[in-house]
Amino acid sequence: MSRRSDQREIARFRSRFMDLFRRLRREAQSDDRSWARLSLLGAIARAEGPATPSMLAESESMRSSNLAALLRDLEAEGLITRVPDRKDGRMVRVRLTRAGRDLWRDNIERREHWLAEAVAQVLTERERERLFAAGALLERLAAFPGPRPRSGRRAGAASAADAYKGPN
Repeated sequence: MSRRSDQREIARFRSRFMDLFRRLRREAQSDDRSWARLSLLGAIARAEGPATPSMLAESESMRSSNLAALLRDLEAEGLITRVPDRKDGRMVRVRLTRAGRDLWRDNIERREHWLAEAVAQVLTERERERLFAAGALLERLAAFPGPRPRSGRRAGAASAADAYKGPN
């Protein structure tokens, strides 16, 4: 393959990937929560233990002022709770409430239901096997730290590099 055809294939892949991402995002927003809120609930749920606002800002690439506003909204809605850090009382930790975890899980179930239905209705058995096998490739791509445009490597890129296994 030539470099030019590689670039065209990369552009087509990115476009197709983003089409699927946007569709899943629309499925996520069939409730009245904003994507940023749902994404932040997911980041809190994936954190190992209660998350700090700085951890969340980094993982979600958010400015602290935007994050603070979202955290206030989520707390007011009873979806999260903030607690002082046990070791450093000046720090705050954030965790999901039962309502927040239920909302997050319901949202995942809604997107997975749509995706399962689409896969079952649109793809052949062989295509489903290929799609599921591609999941490991997508995971490796997502873990690749590579250079980030404009801002260079972000903090925490070393952990992404550790997760990147390279070709097997």
